[in-house]
Amino acid sequence: MVIKSRERVQKFGEVFTPRWMVKRMLALPEIQILLQDLHTKFIDPCAGEGAFLTEILREKLNFNPYQPLEVLRSIYGVEIQLDNLAYAAHCHTDLEDSRIWQILNQNIIHGDALKLFQPPPKVEEMNLFEGFYMTDTTLTKFFAEMCGLTDEQVKNAVIITNPPYQEDRKGDNKNYSAPVYHKFVEAFHKTSDRVMILHPARCLFNAGATPKDFNQKLLNDEHVTVPIYEPDGSKVFPNAGVDIKGGVAVTYRDANKNFGKIGTFIPLPELQSIHKKVVVDNKNFQPLSKIMHGQMTYKLSDKAYADFPDLPKRLPRRTDTALRTNAFEIMPDIFLENKPNDGHEYFKIEGLIQNKRTSRFVRQDYMIDIPELHHYKVFIPAANGSGSLNEKLSTPLVGLPLVGSTQTFISVGDFHSEAEAVACMKFIKTKFARALLGILKVTQHNPPEKWKFVPLQDFSADSDIDWSRSIDRIDLLLYQKYALTYDEIKFIETHVKPME
Repeated sequence: MVIKSRERVQKFGEVFTPRWMVKRMLALPEIQILLQDLHTKFIDPCAGEGAFLTEILREKLNFNPYQPLEVLRSIYGVEIQLDNLAYAAHCHTDLEDSRIWQILNQNIIHGDALKLFQPPPKVEEMNLFEGFYMTDTTLTKFFAEMCGLTDEQVKNAVIITNPPYQEDRKGDNKNYSAPVYHKFVEAFHKTSDRVMILHPARCLFNAGATPKDFNQKLLNDEHVTVPIYEPDGSKVFPNAGVDIKGGVAVTYRDANKNFGKIGTFIPLPELQSIHKKVVVDNKNFQPLSKIMHGQMTYKLSDKAYADFPDLPKRLPRRTDTALRTNAFEIMPDIFLENKPNDGHEYFKIEGLIQNKRTSRFVRQDYMIDIPELHHYKVFIPAANGSGSLNEKLSTPLVGLPLVGSTQTFISVGDFHSEAEAVACMKFIKTKFARALLGILKVTQHNPPEKWKFVPLQDFSADSDIDWSRSIDRIDLLLYQKYALTYDEIKFIETHVKPME
């Protein structure tokens, strides 16, 4: 059984690793060499039902069939649920030797990995079965004291685990749970020289809610490699009842090996070669994101706050001036359904009401005046789909002068002619552009920084691309411009859906 219940997934962070994934991880050459060594110690600090411990035991016994007790003495774990502890112990009883219980009691510790990074409670509030409390700086000491290992043995052990991914939901936003797996990754990297962890892959694309400093540190660590990546998390955890945006990955860190830094994580080799050709080796490359404007572009003016003094009470933040996605609903007296004939000048604002695209009118003096409001641009959704490479963008639209948007959209360009905006919109719809977008866009979020590997084009009449052609013909011109090979073209054509 992969999981026990959805409630336990939410309460304990339990998403148990299926055996086929455990076997795939242990089959990696680096791990196979270590499994053959009778004295190499393995630690799973988030053991759950003991999937890794059990399979490690089997593998080590295959290599050392006549020394079962020594094999068992080389395996250590920490887990939270008593029934999981019993299950892990039961999986080791195939040896039919009563001495295994003494070893298990020493090597498998009952504790809650989620509490690794929480401050300890007051002494009078502690309970024997609430587990252990510590910071990442005491992990080595913990394993040494609880398992009888020396600091050097812990450092030389192999940590292999699937940690909790997120903490319990807290606060008013019941749909958000803060990620916690990055804390385990950081702590285990400090604890042992060799660490293999199965975790959400969003951080490898610098996406999601993990700290950006952590993402960059992982991507620039020359001792880290990514031997396994699965873009569809449901294939690994089909019964988890949660959608792991961006998929899952196995990272392996060996402090004694230099794999070369990951830099930009691109798991598909065809996309790697396209990225190298279009971005890395192109001296003239400039990103489309250079002319993109984020969700905070269009804002309310001081005049709006002066005329509507109750605005701070309506907004999530009292000093918030950006046009939130629900601006039309919480400010219907500012964003009007029909343009009044009252002597004032008005902007048209694109947005949503109850998830349906619509527009409203707002007095110009109620908006901070910026050049983008007076020129042509292209609006694209700030969030779209799930991050799959083959999905279409929700229909982009050309924004005319005197038109802005709520945070539902981001905008592209500051054009002086409609023809340039139309050309830009056509480019955004091409398979070529959306394939390169897919390098970084692995979740629903679609901010300008996800477009930094899409090459900026000349959208004027002097361009080397004939923007009057159909989108599929423009794709062919772009393939020719960047000298893509037959295999690279075939990859884009078969992996990215067309847009009209």
